[in-house]
Amino acid sequence: MNKQILRIAGVSFKRWLYSSKTLFGLLLIVVFSYVTYSPLNDVVQFFGVKASPWVFSFFLSFDKMLVVFAGILMVLYSDAFLVDAYSHSMIIRCGRRAFITGQILAVILSGLFVTTLAFACSFVIVLPSITWDKDWGTIFYTMSEHLGEIRQKAGISTTLIMEPIYLRTVSPITSTLMALLLMWLSSVFDGCLIGCLRVLTGKAYGTVVIGVLAFVSMFSRELGQLVFGSSLRFFSPILWSNPLYLNWYGTEYEPTPAYAVCALAGCILVFCMLSSICFRHGDIYDQETGG
Repeated sequence: MNKQILRIAGVSFKRWLYSSKTLFGLLLIVVFSYVTYSPLNDVVQFFGVKASPWVFSFFLSFDKMLVVFAGILMVLYSDAFLVDAYSHSMIIRCGRRAFITGQILAVILSGLFVTTLAFACSFVIVLPSITWDKDWGTIFYTMSEHLGEIRQKAGISTTLIMEPIYLRTVSPITSTLMALLLMWLSSVFDGCLIGCLRVLTGKAYGTVVIGVLAFVSMFSRELGQLVFGSSLRFFSPILWSNPLYLNWYGTEYEPTPAYAVCALAGCILVFCMLSSICFRHGDIYDQETGG
């Protein structure tokens, strides 16, 4: 790979990482991770039995958290593929193709960083309450079957939603790996979508589109389920951020894990191709000044 592309990717990633929006977005991930995972410490203390370390799969199990996470990604990637004065100097030195390719690589790398941070939080926050277990463990099975009783008797409120059929069907390692992959792909999807529409229109219309997709995802979970059945879920990429909302059982007309991965990867590829082609052959404007 061209060294100029790697250099641009590195510079773009560092600029993204140290921007105020990114720091705020990453802080939100840490805060919401604490809000989500900390009740597990109370559950463990109540039962006196440590939990297994596979809690990351349930980070976005509460459907409202999917909207929150989509909002955080909008903050993190609101400046994706932004062309400012510094970007103009890089384009002059390295060329349009190298610049846009480096921008795409930076988004892919930033998605990996976001996923790694969220995954690390799932260990750090509950570290005193976990022990190694290759299975889901007693605590997770108990929470999946008696969450209402735990809330009533222990007074513990949690957004960690666990379904018994999911725990019986999907192994912890498979679930965790799929959760990592889906979060990474969802992050890159949002970043490339915002960036692609910025290249095409010069505006951050991608944030509006993500807002619409978040609405569709929630609609498909509630009223849309009654009106359209499960069909809308095939067009709700926000839902695919968590493996619990996918069809692992082969019994329902819903997106499968393979469908979600292929659809997200396919959309990312299309966004990247459109961005590359349009950026190389279109006009470039300074999107900070409008000139």
